Amino acid sequence: MSKVVVDFDPQKIYGNIQKSTDVALYEVAEKVIEDTEQFVPMKTGALRQSATIEGKGSDHITISYSRVIPNGVDIADLLYEGKNARGTPVQNWTTPGTGGYWLEISEDGNLDSWIEHFKQRTREIWRKRKSK
Repeated sequence: MSKVVVDFDPQKIYGNIQKSTDVALYEVAEKVIEDTEQFVPMKTGALRQSATIEGKGSDHITISYSRVIPNGVDIADLLYEGKNARGTPVQNWTTPGTGGYWLEISEDGNLDSWIEHFKQRTREIWRKRKSK
């Protein structure tokens, strides 16, 4: 008896997985912004309101912040490093609990919930696809 060899293209699976992963990653990025907001300096609120998702991939999510001062200079990078517009360390943040390196601070307390959110949303997306 002769055997038969059949090739299955796993790209059919990977493509569908990638679509649900992309949706779930975008939702995680939104949750990261939401959970991190309390750590972002808030003198005027402009920095917090500027948070946008610039890009996402399997190896990164890019969230950008912007804080342009009256002379037209964006100081968001300085604030993230814990510095003021002159480049010197901020001595007193106007809002308690805020300061530089806000993502790292938020990540310390929220990473497990972000992972769970991703897993839950991925499962929900697959259940909805399966029920169609």
